[in-house]
Amino acid sequence: MLIILRRIFAIILMPVFLLLFVLTLLIWQIQGTFGDPEYIKKELVKADIYNFIYDDVMVPLLVEALEDLAEDPESLLNDDLIELEIRPETDSPEIVGLLRDFLPPEELQARVEHVIDEFVPYITGDTDEFQIQLRLGERVRAWPDLAASRLEALDAGDRLSNAVLAPILDSSFDALQAQGLDISITRARAQEIAQGVAPGIWIETQIVNATRDVSGWLTGTEEHFQITVQFADRIPRATQALKDVLDEANAEQFLFKSLIEPELNKAIGSFTVLSHGVLISDEEIAAAIEAVAPESWVREQRNSIIDSLSGYMSGETDQLDLSIDLSGRVGTAVTVLTDLAKRKLTELVDGTPACRSITDGLLAAQEIQRGQFPSCTPAEISSDAILSVLSGPFEAQINSLIVTQIPDSFTFTENDLADLIGESSVQSIDDVRRFVAEGFTYTDTDLRLDIAKRDSEFDLADLDVIRDLLNDGHIFTEVDFTDRVLGGRPDLLDDFENVRDQVGRGRSLWFLVFFVPGLVLLLIAFLGGRNWNSRLKWAMLPIFVSGLLIWIVTSPIYDAYVQEEIDEGVARVAEEIERDEARVVVIEALDRGIDILTRWKNGFGNRAGYFAIGSGIVLAASIGVSIFGVPGAQRPRRAPGGGPARSDPDADAASEALRSRPA
Repeated sequence: MLIILRRIFAIILMPVFLLLFVLTLLIWQIQGTFGDPEYIKKELVKADIYNFIYDDVMVPLLVEALEDLAEDPESLLNDDLIELEIRPETDSPEIVGLLRDFLPPEELQARVEHVIDEFVPYITGDTDEFQIQLRLGERVRAWPDLAASRLEALDAGDRLSNAVLAPILDSSFDALQAQGLDISITRARAQEIAQGVAPGIWIETQIVNATRDVSGWLTGTEEHFQITVQFADRIPRATQALKDVLDEANAEQFLFKSLIEPELNKAIGSFTVLSHGVLISDEEIAAAIEAVAPESWVREQRNSIIDSLSGYMSGETDQLDLSIDLSGRVGTAVTVLTDLAKRKLTELVDGTPACRSITDGLLAAQEIQRGQFPSCTPAEISSDAILSVLSGPFEAQINSLIVTQIPDSFTFTENDLADLIGESSVQSIDDVRRFVAEGFTYTDTDLRLDIAKRDSEFDLADLDVIRDLLNDGHIFTEVDFTDRVLGGRPDLLDDFENVRDQVGRGRSLWFLVFFVPGLVLLLIAFLGGRNWNSRLKWAMLPIFVSGLLIWIVTSPIYDAYVQEEIDEGVARVAEEIERDEARVVVIEALDRGIDILTRWKNGFGNRAGYFAIGSGIVLAASIGVSIFGVPGAQRPRRAPGGGPARSDPDADAASEALRSRPA
């Protein structure tokens, strides 16, 4: 009766052992896998994670991000880049390729494995310190040269020119048009002019030079950086482009009406009545002015103004102060107006009636002799003679009036420029002039100020961490980690240290997990068995059953039922993702994660299976001993009637003979 009770208790303890056995194997499996850097590194290689990051993660996600940016450029781009052309499908592989050039998969693998070797033992509490030295300086310094071909493939220079410079030119031309210049430039034409002024290859060269200037600072070999882009060599191209545009717009009329004609009007337009009542209309004065300033001459002045403006914008001169020489046009003005006056006088003479009497004729002749306009024309004096006498004072009169009024030259200043193109355009010119004269300069101080001004999670401390990681001479240690990553969060730091302590203590004492299930196993053996062979069978049975159950659950049952549920779960997750690119990334990531967990599960199940096989062999051997006995062993025979066992005489004799043999 006692043995039955003992065996009932032994059977009750078997489910307890099963739970403890499962828990023990789990701890053992975790200890031997996720706590082992070598296991993690091998799993990452099996998952092809390093190529996966570039090809299957970055490219699709970047396509999605660029599509969003193309739909709503204001969400990310600043005002200067709002018109940047976005080509998601073609740009994404090139941009990711640029990152891949910087850190190829094999280089990424080497550095990730270095971090795993150093950081995982620290996280698990095996060590209290780590030293990470990524040695990325060489890659950073080589990146500018690698970037050149990618920038060319991206058409980065032409696209930046179209997005930044072309709108500026377009706006400037619109301002000129608003001021009355007959100019109409399409965006395509503005882009053509922009690329003529700043070709794509020139912009790409500036980008490469800028990255080269920054690389030394990023890797810690330089304390500061300064990016400088000089635009002075662009001025001749800009000057020629402006002349071409003004030629297309017939700018001579605009320049004449806006600048030259007002100055000439001050001189010529101050008189309209000459001697003898000769009247000159506004239209006739305008015609005279146009004769004084013909289109060819105005074009020369226009080009002179543009050339002077170029020198002003390039910083060669500090003030816009150019003169238009009129001294050579004075004689033309005198000639034109004198001829006009003579024609007017001829019309008056021809319209004067003939004298009707000798007396009137004599009076008229006397008037002509005194240089006065006659009241009638004498028959004896021809019209040519009258004109010859009367027109003489015209030339002196016009010369006196015009020569004293027309300056030898007049000056074109900043104020005239403002009146010509508007204050807003002048402000743009001043900004451009400052950039051209001084060059565009950007330093590490500017970068830090920009980061400090932005409302972003990325701060100056993060920037310093990046620089330290890129510095070949810097070793990132646990001190850097706690100060820069966990610094400022005492609660988070305490929690992190507590977790490390507990994990470390658990890993150092993890073998003790065998104690409790071992103790339960001994209880089962001693409660269920009567002798050592029987106890061995009772001990092996729960191990065999537990290991077999675990293996069945993790292999056949998992493959038949659980895997199907997982596949359906992945499909449900994919259905909830609207974007195709994100859906592909999530599915691929889940598949690779499931593969890793499946291999881990198989390792756990196989470990249980090994226990089942080993315990099954021992159990079978124990059962065989119970059935067939130990080979070569002889049981003592009992005497008839149940008395004490009797010895076999033959066996006793043989034993005695063996004992008596000399050694």
